Amino acid sequence: MRLALVTAKHVEPRATDDRLLCEALAARGHGFDWFAWDDEAARWQDYERVVLRSCWDYHLYTERFQHWLQGLGAAGVNLVNPLPLIRENLHKRYLLRLADAGIPVPPLKLVPYGSEVALADLQAELGGGELVVKPAVSGSAWRTLRVPARGAAAAQAEFAALTRERDVIVQSFIPEIGGLGEYSLMFFGGRYSHAVLKTPRTGEFRCQREYGGSVTALPAPASVLETARRALAVFGAPPYARLDLVVTRGMPMIMEVELIEPVLFFAEAGGSAALMADALTA
Repeated sequence: MRLALVTAKHVEPRATDDRLLCEALAARGHGFDWFAWDDEAARWQDYERVVLRSCWDYHLYTERFQHWLQGLGAAGVNLVNPLPLIRENLHKRYLLRLADAGIPVPPLKLVPYGSEVALADLQAELGGGELVVKPAVSGSAWRTLRVPARGAAAAQAEFAALTRERDVIVQSFIPEIGGLGEYSLMFFGGRYSHAVLKTPRTGEFRCQREYGGSVTALPAPASVLETARRALAVFGAPPYARLDLVVTRGMPMIMEVELIEPVLFFAEAGGSAALMADALTA
């Protein structure tokens, strides 16, 4: 089988742990090529599978990216994960779908593009505590704000600037993320593979490595794994997925379901890249 692996122009994919995925694909006799999603020379229809991996700038060019996805669908390209799943996962309104299904997520409000609303009113509706404000289409904590309790007035101008550009998610801040951290669980073909714990550096709430966060491989606690499985079942059994959870007051809570271009921490779990390779080519 020959696959197209999708990246971004500013990313060197072989510098990520996707190099382990490439090794696993090659060991199984599969061929692959890397292309930036907006590379006009790419002939996506020539490949049996197209896999989104490190296209880490799509949130900066949302309309162009969605147009590109539409073109893949019109051309009958076999996209992994499936196109309807990717379209839904692009926008964090999927968290409302999880909440409707009884899956615990942080209390949140979806603020549509162009809305004129006071952040202080939303803070009051969400209990008056700290908030996290982020674009509804985002990645790597881009333009994410942490708003202190009674700090909404000071953050109003930045919040209003966001809503003039795009839909915005406003959600309660979960304090445990700054202590215990955030679990990430990887699934391939709907089956659990491995987990890591991402811990922010002192004074930071963002867990990503680019903000000084650290990553530790460890087994997922049973309650965390069960909540992740319940959440993933809402979306079926996609070939690859990462679910991020925080345990708050003893209850696991879904923070994100990553079905587009997640880092999958292959280096933290020997053999996991082989599981991904098998799921992509099954």
